[in-house]
Amino acid sequence: MMDMLTRELVALANDPRAWFAVAGLGAITLHSIISYRLCPLIHNKANITPQAAREAVNARYAHSTRFLLLMLAGIAAALSGMAMIAMGTHPPIALGLIAGGVFLIQTEPLRLNIRDRQLRVVASQIEGPEAQASAVNRLRGEYSKLMLTNVALTAAVAIYLLAF
Repeated sequence: MMDMLTRELVALANDPRAWFAVAGLGAITLHSIISYRLCPLIHNKANITPQAAREAVNARYAHSTRFLLLMLAGIAAALSGMAMIAMGTHPPIALGLIAGGVFLIQTEPLRLNIRDRQLRVVASQIEGPEAQASAVNRLRGEYSKLMLTNVALTAAVAIYLLAF
């Protein structure tokens, strides 16, 4: 059994499709870094009024349909990848599904937190410059968590492939 798993992993590491999955994760990681660098709220350029932001922060439902769909897609992708590995079909595609699913499950809650922190930055303008500076620092912290999670997951998949 272990010999079969090792053969599958060696074949997977030599398959270019597996490296396309890593490249896709790298592109998402790069997008997160660019989003942080270009975030208008960190540079004090909001496109929403403080009152509207405060109402959005205090809204009863903070989760969007996008969040729900992406979390369900991440769960479905990870489970599909695991089922494909158990059946021994298309290991590179299975790895891509598992990696993509775990990636979504790990990063989407962070993206939701970033959206909440962005609203809080704008809403804090009502309370004064100290509150706004504190909110911007929390927003930077959420972006840092997202970028570190993206880098760690991408590196883990790449190291996994390089190990074989």
